[in-house]
Amino acid sequence: MTNHYHLLIEAPQANLSTGSLDAALTWGYTLKEVMDCESLHDSRVSRAEKTRPDPKRVWRLSGRGSAERLCRRNREDRHHSKVKDVKHIVKKTDRRGFTLIELMIILILAGIIIAVVISGVTGPSEIDTKARVNVIKNHLRYAQSQAMKRGAIWGIKCDSTHYWLFKTTAPDTPANQVALPGESSEKIQLADNKITMTPFFTIFFDATGRPYTAYTDEQANTPLVAILTITVDSTPAGTPETLAITPETGFIP
Repeated sequence: MTNHYHLLIEAPQANLSTGSLDAALTWGYTLKEVMDCESLHDSRVSRAEKTRPDPKRVWRLSGRGSAERLCRRNREDRHHSKVKDVKHIVKKTDRRGFTLIELMIILILAGIIIAVVISGVTGPSEIDTKARVNVIKNHLRYAQSQAMKRGAIWGIKCDSTHYWLFKTTAPDTPANQVALPGESSEKIQLADNKITMTPFFTIFFDATGRPYTAYTDEQANTPLVAILTITVDSTPAGTPETLAITPETGFIP
């Protein structure tokens, strides 16, 4: 046994491994012989050294290349351990971003929340009034664009119950009244849209888009000299909205 199983101090960074014990048993040594050999070594190596052996000590079984295999195996074990630790650190510090679907879901939820908040702060009548004011603005702009496009007088008139689009200088003549885009009749009833408009007004636009409060011909007319502010309210009364027509240019902000 002593000719084949002995301690060799020649392979750095090696330790006693389970593989060397298995190899000794495979080569015909009994467990008792192996343990006896280890007992002989106890007098030279402390228990602490056996628990954490000197890197230069290696148990070597007779046979060519055993020490080298043990060293290589130990290096591989240490390498795998380091790789595992690095992967663990990387995994802990990984922070995944949002996907496109997650962002879309967040935007949809945010839109729903904003709509709920706005509906709680702003009543339905106020929302309807704002929407109707935008419609009236577009009708005034349409009248101005028709005057500039056709080179003739076009305008909008509002009385206590209706407002309507007209052409030429006679707004009350039914033949001169024209249905606005999207409307089924020439006159739009304020009560049907649950709104009121003050003051009552008649606004004319010439071929350049300039606004007038009265217009008979090029010599007899009254240009708009101050901003015309029109107040639109809901019925029943709520929070009124306003729109304005600018002198000279007829700009409607």
